[in-house]
Amino acid sequence: MHILGAIAEFERERIRERVLAGLQRARMHGRRLGRPRTRVPVERLQDVAGLPVDAAAEVLGVSRSTLKRWRRQVQQSPSI
Repeated sequence: MHILGAIAEFERERIRERVLAGLQRARMHGRRLGRPRTRVPVERLQDVAGLPVDAAAEVLGVSRSTLKRWRRQVQQSPSI
């Protein structure tokens, strides 16, 4: 069992190295990683301005944290 555990640990480390190398290669080629960013028109944010965060996020179809980030951006720079 000890030998099997050692082999599994070694394989896990190899997988980790390959994943990290792939991520670094993608960054070097200028690829953006992760979920694509979505933009919402300021008018839609203004339409839900009076709603609580939970209700507004549900209306817009986004998470609470996304809605809060958008609201902060609009407060900092109204041209977004």
